[in-house]
Amino acid sequence: MKLKSLIIGALLLFFGTTGVLFLGGCATGASPQTTAENTIMSSMQALAVSGQVVIAYTALPQCGTPGATAICSNPSIVAQMKIAFNTAVNLLVAAQQQAQSGATVDMTAITSAITTLTNLTSSVKTQ
Repeated sequence: MKLKSLIIGALLLFFGTTGVLFLGGCATGASPQTTAENTIMSSMQALAVSGQVVIAYTALPQCGTPGATAICSNPSIVAQMKIAFNTAVNLLVAAQQQAQSGATVDMTAITSAITTLTNLTSSVKTQ
């Protein structure tokens, strides 16, 4: 599974590099072998989709700045998105390590972080 590659790609794009967000799942290498790994991969894909909205939203001019359009980014929402995104990534990395070691993976915190991010991204306009 190339979860780490997906996370790295999402992080690179989130923090301002150029390119296309990779949503291909397991493009190369072994497929997920366990239910936990499948759940982790699904969570990463959900995170990547929300990440695209975060990228688009953070690229907008900040609300209240000269030249800002009617659709703009609120710095407080951007900060909340970054926290939720980083939290989800860190939890997914830990969960992947647990799954690879055969340990039981509790997805509760990951689901909560992704839900928080999804709620934030659903509440903003990017176009």
